[in-house]
Amino acid sequence: MKVFVAAALLALAAAEGYFRLPNPYSYSCHKGLCLREESTGIRRRHSLEECQITCGKYGSIWPQPTGKVELSNETVSFSPLHMRVTKAATSDNRVARMLDNAIQHFTRTIHFLHPDFPQTEKQPLTPEDFENTGHFSQKFQNEDPAQQEQYRQRSEYDRNQLRQRPRYSREEPESFIRRSPFLRKRSNPGVESHNVNIEITVTASDHKLRLDTDESYNLVIQTVGDETTATILASTYYGARHALETLSQLIAYDDINNAVQVAVMLRFKMLRASGVKVVGFRRKVYYPEDIREIVEYANLRGISVIPEIGGPAHNAAGWQWAQKEGKGKLALCTDSNEPWFELSKEPPSGQINPINPEVYPILGELYRDLMDYFDPEMVHMGGDDVSFKCWQSSEEIQQYLSQNKRESTSREYFELWNTYQSSAFNSLQEAAQGRQVTPIIHSSSFARNYVNKDAYIIQLNENAADTAIADYINNGYKVIFSNQDQWNLDCVTSSWIGEKANDCPQETPTWESFYRNSPLDILSDQGISNARSDLVDNQQSSKLRDLVLGGEATLQSHEVDNNGLQSKIWPRLSAFAERLWTDPTDSSFLDAGFTQKRLNIQRTRMVSRGIRADPLQPEYCMQDESACYSKEQHRARTSFVN
Repeated sequence: MKVFVAAALLALAAAEGYFRLPNPYSYSCHKGLCLREESTGIRRRHSLEECQITCGKYGSIWPQPTGKVELSNETVSFSPLHMRVTKAATSDNRVARMLDNAIQHFTRTIHFLHPDFPQTEKQPLTPEDFENTGHFSQKFQNEDPAQQEQYRQRSEYDRNQLRQRPRYSREEPESFIRRSPFLRKRSNPGVESHNVNIEITVTASDHKLRLDTDESYNLVIQTVGDETTATILASTYYGARHALETLSQLIAYDDINNAVQVAVMLRFKMLRASGVKVVGFRRKVYYPEDIREIVEYANLRGISVIPEIGGPAHNAAGWQWAQKEGKGKLALCTDSNEPWFELSKEPPSGQINPINPEVYPILGELYRDLMDYFDPEMVHMGGDDVSFKCWQSSEEIQQYLSQNKRESTSREYFELWNTYQSSAFNSLQEAAQGRQVTPIIHSSSFARNYVNKDAYIIQLNENAADTAIADYINNGYKVIFSNQDQWNLDCVTSSWIGEKANDCPQETPTWESFYRNSPLDILSDQGISNARSDLVDNQQSSKLRDLVLGGEATLQSHEVDNNGLQSKIWPRLSAFAERLWTDPTDSSFLDAGFTQKRLNIQRTRMVSRGIRADPLQPEYCMQDESACYSKEQHRARTSFVN
């Protein structure tokens, strides 16, 4: 029976491509929600997508803007084939190439909005696909199928010329347009006459994202007659990239005209804010060219890749060679017959040998490689899951302690840890050769008592209610929030074994867990009264907010692979991103379901781009945005409206 039903559903899905019924509903905006009504007798039907991009103060923009927004409630339809970038002004050649790539990515996204675009053809560009499309011109903005045919017949000479230019993508700009359903079925004549021009100006030459990068931008959309102009002004490439992302979120598919539609008028100013810094991973072995590709790919997407060489724990494979070379044991507890739980907090066991002087020159070589391949602003040095049981079981460590008349106590093991950390820090600074590189280390009793607050950034792993968080702030540490009870993606599904599994919350973190977990609210709850003010912390002579650099949601590669990565993190990280970027304080919008309905739209947007994001609610709930409130949300909304 199950096989028959599945086959029937597949047949129904296949038939959908051959015959489509017109949508019987129209949607109107009411108190920030798109409500459904029968389209019979309605003079002009409004699609759900049209309603969503114009309904409410911010429409469907995610994350919620931090600056001033004026959004029209009207849209104009146009064919993506009539959308052109008429200006991309910058004085820096590298920024110009970066803009070319961002524009190509934006254009692909708009064509992906068509529901008939093959899902298999719109997977996100991967680093191995990412070479450079320095070829960005008006050619890929063709106006009719005849021009497409001309591109297909381009001479071999032209193609060879094209190949000689630097690229970020093996896919030529026009190739995704050739697959676009917008070519196969033309839009209605009135839509075909409307042109959309995009003008971009970038004033600074920054081409690497750093903590103090200005990511602000102005975006203005104006429509006059048969022409709409979107004007983007940004200090840096990253602001312009963000503006293009916002513009893409203001464009939706128009099923009536086989076109897309955009808000008629928008004035949008995004203030400078701290973005989400994400660490990417792809394969199990990285060669220098792999690292460079990943770093450049991330940089073009407004992401900083922060390399990590963890220590002293989490070190086993790759260190054993040294003993055969006469350098002694670089890592301990790697060949023990003891079960892993007698030596470490999770398998495999293995920790750096802090008393072997050969360790530190090798670390220095590794750090020099990091400097060359990543050019990092920050380097993560680990500091988590250190187990004294490993050093306690090591004959080498015990002999060292005995010879130096030191006891086998926790205090002495902290001192050994400090020996390692201090030496590793010095190796990192030597490798930096004068460049400003700040190390990150996990929070722990070691971090609180041994590391220099002016030299390190602390990644706070404590649960949200742990008072140690306030201690770090009160003592002037710069921190990145990473609460393991709310922002640990390893806990989305239960960890398989070990102490970390016990630390996961009993209830799986949802998107609301990620959204409600505000670092500044946590500090306020712990008695730091000026957490949500601009008052100066007189003790440290700096603003308290300068100490809170951002947040990090964690997902370890040993907990997931490519098969489950996207569905595990999305759309939870979308909620996380808005929490950090905008840090909204109006809880009534969350309680009333406004955030969930916006996040539903963001999830649908991601799926249209080929991202396998998990659904938040049944699809029916998107067809009528007021139909699926929980009892608590309904009561909260009723109270809010009244």
